[in-house]
Amino acid sequence: MHPTGRGPTAASSPNQLSLGVKYNPLFNEERKSWRNYGKQGGSAGIGFWGFGSMLAITISWSVKHAILWMILHGILSWLYVIYYAIKR
Repeated sequence: MHPTGRGPTAASSPNQLSLGVKYNPLFNEERKSWRNYGKQGGSAGIGFWGFGSMLAITISWSVKHAILWMILHGILSWLYVIYYAIKR
């Protein structure tokens, strides 16, 4: 805000936005750091295992058309995918 209270002014420094909100450049760099990746609530392995589960579920449904087998094969994930690849 302008010192007189009549609206926003231009940023007085590179680390301050025009609305008076301070911007911390280290915050974004901290979130991008590989050391802090697990602290963001995610993990690189989840995508890998999630893809394996979806692939196993899809293969299971196309072969057996049974929901219980589909759930079991989704839990087994990559083990079922490798078994299916060897069996074929």
